[in-house]
Amino acid sequence: MKRQYADGTCFKVIKNNLSKDYLVLVHGLGLNLDVWTWQIPLLKSYNIILYDLRGHGESDPTELKPSLQDFANQLNDLLGHLNPVSYTHLRAHETRED
Repeated sequence: MKRQYADGTCFKVIKNNLSKDYLVLVHGLGLNLDVWTWQIPLLKSYNIILYDLRGHGESDPTELKPSLQDFANQLNDLLGHLNPVSYTHLRAHETRED
């Protein structure tokens, strides 16, 4: 699936026509959406949304260190853009804010 861009966020959507549920996969700090590549074949029962956190991968860089709230806002904006019409699940790597 080809990378797409919205409001500075790089993302991919992998559609499974048999499912109405979406699974959003969020990578950890210092990584990018490619970290989930090997798991995609195991998640065929979902439509998958992958994206790069701000300042990671191909998403826009940030001037300041982003906070967890910044990342939450980014996800909210992305979901607003994609508007998945069914139930959405979330799976993320651990990310701490010191």
